[in-house]
Amino acid sequence: MRPTHKPYSLEELERAGLTKKQEEIYRLIAIEGRSVTEAARMLGVSKAAVSKILKRASVKLEKYSGIKRDILHELRGEIEELKKELESIKEIVNTLIIFEWMNTIVPSHKKF
Repeated sequence: MRPTHKPYSLEELERAGLTKKQEEIYRLIAIEGRSVTEAARMLGVSKAAVSKILKRASVKLEKYSGIKRDILHELRGEIEELKKELESIKEIVNTLIIFEWMNTIVPSHKKF
């Protein structure tokens, strides 16, 4: 059960809530490229145990990926809104600069 995507970092494994055993098995298989058989032999457990632990880790990682994807989508939307607000602020500032400039060159009795 090798992942078809870029392996998660050790930091992401921790954020996803993997147990130390799940982290170890994921690291051996997904990051180091070892087979289930090799991982089982290295850890002194059965292949079935490695597969079961890897499956549980995969479920947690999928949930983590979904949450991460949702947060990124929400943040992108917020960034777009902030960009729009910034453009509005720039327009207001430019307008104020123009009014200030006009007030400096027009005689005081004809101020805007």
